[in-house]
Amino acid sequence: MKKYVSRIVCVVLLAFCIVSFANIETASAGNFETLAETGILQLGKDEKYEKQFDTKDGVFKIRLRKLRLGPDRKRYHVIIWRNDERILDGYCPQNDLGYGISVFRENTSNRLFFCVSGLTRTELFGYERKNNKIEKYIDSRDYYSPYPWSAMVVDADNDLRLITTDGDSANVQYKFFWVPSKNWFGYKDVSVYPSTPSYDEGEDYSYDEESETSYDDGTIYEAPQTTASADDIFYEDVDVVGS
Repeated sequence: MKKYVSRIVCVVLLAFCIVSFANIETASAGNFETLAETGILQLGKDEKYEKQFDTKDGVFKIRLRKLRLGPDRKRYHVIIWRNDERILDGYCPQNDLGYGISVFRENTSNRLFFCVSGLTRTELFGYERKNNKIEKYIDSRDYYSPYPWSAMVVDADNDLRLITTDGDSANVQYKFFWVPSKNWFGYKDVSVYPSTPSYDEGEDYSYDEESETSYDDGTIYEAPQTTASADDIFYEDVDVVGS
């Protein structure tokens, strides 16, 4: 299982790198950066992952523990601290593939976002300091893709990018932009699809990498106003205390 998960992660990262450096966008650069990233964690019962990340935005500590007792709905307990201040505290359900956790910052608005990925589903949450609550902003289920695996990264343009893949080479990708006037995300499909192979009668099919076409028409759409649901891959029982 671990080798299989590692392969999926490598494919997702490869897809990200190919698009980041081969597909030059005309849109202006974004303002996101990655402050902390765990990678996909597969833990045994009562096993704990804890790591500190020293950044220019403070010291972040991430703890993920797989609980031995309790319901599958609360199989994993996750806590994130920023400078010893607990800013996220909640649960993730049972998932044999494990979880990956990332902390992103949008520099113009000084907002923190937390990504939780179970590989088959990826969600992005934002921390609202005004009411000390976590709000869900992006759910991979809200975006079309025929592929089962997903991850979210900050790309070469400093925008958030949701990548979905078949675990081989095919992928669909969406870019996300923070829109201050909407206090929400906008997005566009930036997937690159290969053109139909051409051939001459009596000859084998040929494929020209330069014939790849992008779905991106330049239009930025408003991200769906997603809401919390019973099957979310992260949730809090109570409001964050002491934040």
